[in-house]
Amino acid sequence: LEGDLLVLGCARTDPGTVRAGHKARVLMQGSRCAIALAPAGFRKSGGDFGTIGVATDGSPESGQALQAALEVGGDDAELRLITVATDFADAWGFWGSTYALSELGEASREQAEQTLSATAESLPEGVEATRVMAEGVAAVALREQSAQGLDLLCVGSRGYGPLKRVLLGSVSSELLHEVSCPVLVVPRSAEPETSEG
Repeated sequence: LEGDLLVLGCARTDPGTVRAGHKARVLMQGSRCAIALAPAGFRKSGGDFGTIGVATDGSPESGQALQAALEVGGDDAELRLITVATDFADAWGFWGSTYALSELGEASREQAEQTLSATAESLPEGVEATRVMAEGVAAVALREQSAQGLDLLCVGSRGYGPLKRVLLGSVSSELLHEVSCPVLVVPRSAEPETSEG
């Protein structure tokens, strides 16, 4: 697919809910442009993006999602940076060691806080953002955040090759099962091929 943005509607869902079906996933996988998924009834809602969430994990892909959010939101949108720390508390029965898991959880929270700080510092001068550190499984936590007053959620996708493409990873794929706001999936920018690659 050519162009800068492909917009897909989600007709067979509850109003306000995004759920990517099989055809949407086929179109998205390998698309060279960003993908926007709009819920049923979105056009009638006015289509304002007053509060934009950006899923950030410090990767180049999440950096592209942030850039897209800044472009879509302009000067008026409220920006919400969201990162997810892994919560190991429920895994103790499986792994059998609560002490080690509590240390892993603390390390994950520290890393998430560093990611939020670094992302906030990368914002253009004069741009403010709310920082949100959620805990749990990334896709589930982002889905929960989408229901907290977001008008748009921007997420990055993995890219491959010299062409920028959408390649859904496990988080974005799971997230798109059901989201409570429109979603913009942004592919990583094209990178030049190396002589070795």
